[in-house]
Amino acid sequence: MAYILNRNFKKDSRLKKNDILDVTIESLAFGGKGLLKIDGKALFVRNSLPGEKLRVKVIKSRSGFAEAIPLQTLTRSKYYVEPECSHFKYCGGCSLQNLKYEEQLVQKERQLKETIEHLGGVKDVEMEPIVPAPDVFHYRNKMEFSFSNKRWLTEEDEHKPKDFALGLHVPGNFEKVLDIDNCHLQSELSNRILNSVKESTQSEKLKAYDVRNHNGYLRYLVIRQSANTDDLLVNIVTKRDEPDKLKKVVEKLLIDCPEVTCVVNVINEGVASIAYGSKINLLHGDGNLHERIADVNLEIGPQEFLQTNTKAAELLYAKILDYADFSKDDDVFDLFSGVGSISLYIAPHVRSVTGFELLPEAVDSAGRNAASNGILNCKFISGDMRELFRDLDFVKKAHGIPDVIVLDPPRGGLHPSIPKRISQLKPSKVVYVSCNPASFARDLKLFAERGYKLKKLQAFDLFPHTPHAELVSLLEYEQK
Repeated sequence: MAYILNRNFKKDSRLKKNDILDVTIESLAFGGKGLLKIDGKALFVRNSLPGEKLRVKVIKSRSGFAEAIPLQTLTRSKYYVEPECSHFKYCGGCSLQNLKYEEQLVQKERQLKETIEHLGGVKDVEMEPIVPAPDVFHYRNKMEFSFSNKRWLTEEDEHKPKDFALGLHVPGNFEKVLDIDNCHLQSELSNRILNSVKESTQSEKLKAYDVRNHNGYLRYLVIRQSANTDDLLVNIVTKRDEPDKLKKVVEKLLIDCPEVTCVVNVINEGVASIAYGSKINLLHGDGNLHERIADVNLEIGPQEFLQTNTKAAELLYAKILDYADFSKDDDVFDLFSGVGSISLYIAPHVRSVTGFELLPEAVDSAGRNAASNGILNCKFISGDMRELFRDLDFVKKAHGIPDVIVLDPPRGGLHPSIPKRISQLKPSKVVYVSCNPASFARDLKLFAERGYKLKKLQAFDLFPHTPHAELVSLLEYEQK
């Protein structure tokens, strides 16, 4: 139920911009906004929780939906908890930290199910219960912080410099950064690193980057900490190739945090706001992070991908094995194989694994990882998936015909040609891992058109206190 307070609702029940309403939030939509329906029209409310009664103001109204911001909390949600983090009010890093963790799981599972049913065209999706994260705080093995010369000033920050911040972007603001001194998603050691780098870069008077004018020196601080070894890699991303400027920063870091095993300096001279670049300067250590997942030892370069929640990823990998139900005679294709973590994990259970990956440096790492683990039945191929699978006769001749294909694509999902090519190879099973239910549902529809039916599905909460989750699915080919 909703009541419009600033005009006569009975004469015109359509939601309009600047309407003020009293509403009760029904659930969370995909992405984390509160959701309710008014005369069949969806109203999305920022920064709200299920069961919360709010006075809100409509800021956008379209034919099928409207969006509002809260003005006043009338009744708190029964699922509300006090957030642990002092930065929660301003930071968008973990927007659900004030929602009971058990309810976070309920909402994520419902969102995933509804998204797949709505966008994937699958009726009555059956899901196994969502798997909770082993740790709900301090679980991330990688955090990326931005330097900025435009600090987001809170009430507590009025006395601090306005032209320097190291932290996370404020939601909806691409240039202003909230200065962070303690992030609950990373370890206490990583927080020590964050503060050491912040202090020394300021004392050395190194300029933070300006995203509008594209000047300044410091761009990003990336901290990567292994969960199962003692490795800890620090990456300071700069605009220019001037590593000597970081000499005292690194010296202080190794004194403050002797646990750091590797420090690199990635150069990003472009305008894109990404913590990647074309050159890497080695400032300390061997230049890589070493991690172990189950019995697989991995060497990961500073710019290479690994699931950011190692303990939860181990549970997810076990589910891949469960769903695939491999035999020792299976030949497997692993698409988007990265540094080979999934390929090497499943290798002992099959005859062969061929990994396909876009980034040549990741393919090189995967090859080294196979060799260092003594795994002989894996090979890795570099290239764009659309090009690699354009000529299927060549694929079959060079790499064989797969019995099972494992997919773990980026957030955007698959190019539309890939489900078609996979279906032409006719693997009996496809195990699809996804971090985006919308792109997964779209791809699922393409697979269904080609005879693959969703058989099993389970979500894994790799990202507590955020709206995101990971899922593993099993698709099986059914002859029409």
